Amino acid sequence: MFKVTCIICAYSPRMDYLNQTLDSLRAQCFSREDWEFILVDNSSKEPLAGRVDLSGIPDARCFYEAELGVTHARLCGIREARGEIIVFVDYDNILDSQYFSLVWKLFSENRLLGCIGGSLIPRFECEPPVNSEPFWECLALRTVEQLDVDCSFELKAKPYGAGLSLRREIAEQYALHVSRSDSRKRLGRIGNSLGGCEDIDMAYTAVEMGYVCGLFPDLKLTHLIDRKRLNWEYLKKISHDANCTYIELLRSRGLPLPRRIALYRSLARVLLGLLRRPSGYNLSRFKRRHQEVRGMLKALSNI
Repeated sequence: MFKVTCIICAYSPRMDYLNQTLDSLRAQCFSREDWEFILVDNSSKEPLAGRVDLSGIPDARCFYEAELGVTHARLCGIREARGEIIVFVDYDNILDSQYFSLVWKLFSENRLLGCIGGSLIPRFECEPPVNSEPFWECLALRTVEQLDVDCSFELKAKPYGAGLSLRREIAEQYALHVSRSDSRKRLGRIGNSLGGCEDIDMAYTAVEMGYVCGLFPDLKLTHLIDRKRLNWEYLKKISHDANCTYIELLRSRGLPLPRRIALYRSLARVLLGLLRRPSGYNLSRFKRRHQEVRGMLKALSNI
């Protein structure tokens, strides 16, 4: 039994990014006897086995998941995990050298903690579009300035995105229910699609089981952002698709859905703010909210 299992699920990743991520794993200060690593190749166009150097990483194993989709790949990783705590990392993440040590410390000292995350600091391959900051959250970027916890389905402290860590019992409960639900299997990204809420689904599972979710400022990783993601077309699409998937998450769990009139009013409030204080930044805020509302309305129309 290990204390921590680190899982990376990858579909045709950029090898230079993946290698930087693996280097950050090699640099972890956590005892090598206490953690393992699982790489799940999610039907990459060129299989990763034999192309990836896993030397220097303790108890490293590589698995192939033929069913395309992040959720299927994560279910594969959960099945194979032997650690008490599971840390999900993406191929484009450079973890702080203390990441696993801090994760283990937080969980071992706080028995009510179920699912946690931290700061996701960007390293852009090129300059992002001017005034695009309102969209950066859609790229799973955030700075956690102070401790924030939540145990409700409102989840103001959402531990989404890279570095998400949770107790194995929660991951196994999540896997059990998702394996029986086609709609929840579709919540993760599939191939080049941009929608994804499987991480929030995991956090909701923690809440269901009576655990607390939290964001911690000391947990930090660097998120490498490919230039292909730094254009308005991509940013608008990811905002739209993510919110479309979010409605699917609420529906599949039987949680209250937003009313259409409330969505229109929220868009009107952002527009009013733009009209009162015209600026490139406020225009970007309106563009993002517009895509969010479009995505949610699209999903609601299919129910």
